[in-house]
Amino acid sequence: MRARARPHSWLGDRTGGHPGAGYGFARFTPSLLLAPSPAQKTIRIGTRRELASHTAPQVQYDGTDIAAGSPSPLINLQRALHTGGNLERFSVARDFGF
Repeated sequence: MRARARPHSWLGDRTGGHPGAGYGFARFTPSLLLAPSPAQKTIRIGTRRELASHTAPQVQYDGTDIAAGSPSPLINLQRALHTGGNLERFSVARDFGF
């Protein structure tokens, strides 16, 4: 997975990447991603299940530990953002393929 941020900075664009893996067992695909960097450490655990051709629900948990004093590469930073700490996200989605 690659991410690209366009911060309003004279330093220009930032591009980053991290390895991830998932292996399909019949119609079930669990995945794990570890993304360490000096600014943050992220773990992503998820799964998806093929229900029919071209559709699959998926569940995913992201846990990110942001280093103190670092805004990390979060996009659309707000003035009230406190740097450092933990960021957790749980999502449920349905993929459609055409």
